[in-house]
Amino acid sequence: MSGGFSLQPGSLSSSHVLGISVRGEDESNYTVVKHAIFFCLLLFCATSQAATPFTVTDASGTQVVFATPPQRIISLAPNLTELAYAAGMGNHMVAVTAYSDYPQQAKQLPQVGDVFRLDWERLVALKPDLVLAWGSSFSSRDRATFEKLKLKVLVLEPRRLDDIPKVLRLLGRVASTESEPKLLRTPSCNSLIPCADNMLGALRCAPIFK
Repeated sequence: MSGGFSLQPGSLSSSHVLGISVRGEDESNYTVVKHAIFFCLLLFCATSQAATPFTVTDASGTQVVFATPPQRIISLAPNLTELAYAAGMGNHMVAVTAYSDYPQQAKQLPQVGDVFRLDWERLVALKPDLVLAWGSSFSSRDRATFEKLKLKVLVLEPRRLDDIPKVLRLLGRVASTESEPKLLRTPSCNSLIPCADNMLGALRCAPIFK
């Protein structure tokens, strides 16, 4: 057509779409830049997806918000230490409390007190981004102190055997591991749950003699 232009099949390249005119050896440089931009976009999308905040509800009914999985975790009870390792948090544990002797790796970590008294100075110095607290020994005064120090706390309190898989799934979500020990999915383990409940019930009802 006179005064216009004709578009031949295959002539519309990505350089035309982006409004960039490239010729000769500049084409190879443009290709490299194009691939680099594409890679950066993929990286940005992946990072944005991974950084999506999520909320979990702990044993105290408190909603705890996580922007990213915690990287520096402190456990305030031996049983919580075991659960944290079982949920795949082991590589991010930075401290425990006294008598946290399982698994073996827990023995190598610094201690920040025990379930009755915490070494607050040492705890703060370790800069945790998550503290796992045992509900029965976590007082309102403790919560107020953690809030004042702006330390994130997740309260856990499994009371029955069948609470353990729930806690592990919760910790797995927090740590982005979604793990659960195979033992807890076996029929033999499930058969222990009613028995354990009966034993706990008997202990609660047992009279105390002085």
